[in-house]
Amino acid sequence: MIPVEETADVAVFAVTMDGSYLKDNFEQAMNSTNMKKVSFADELFKNLGDFTYQVTINKETATIVKSDMDMSGILAAIGNNIANDKAVTAEQKSIIQGVFSNIRLSTTVVFSKFNSIDKIVIPNEVRVNSLPTKLI
Repeated sequence: MIPVEETADVAVFAVTMDGSYLKDNFEQAMNSTNMKKVSFADELFKNLGDFTYQVTINKETATIVKSDMDMSGILAAIGNNIANDKAVTAEQKSIIQGVFSNIRLSTTVVFSKFNSIDKIVIPNEVRVNSLPTKLI
């Protein structure tokens, strides 16, 4: 984590993580949506390099209020991994690399209204039938 900017209200940090960390997080995100068990091939996520995104933290509450991510470079690297599969022809490789290198994916997530919801009631049926989950 590297400080990027600071005002009286917020601190902005650049957070860098190893690209291989994304595989586990993608799988966890997909599986948490009640989809069939999702698993990605290790080859898809190899040699991604580092991934940097920014988080904005409210200094008074010490909560993350915004996250900015540009996934374009990661998608280009994933496209290269797909294109380098042995089953891909030279023509397909060129098309795949062209498409993935031109994809732009940037997201901004804003978090707000912390602790401002009504009481959450979990029905007894859900508690009885729930399964434990592993959080990373």
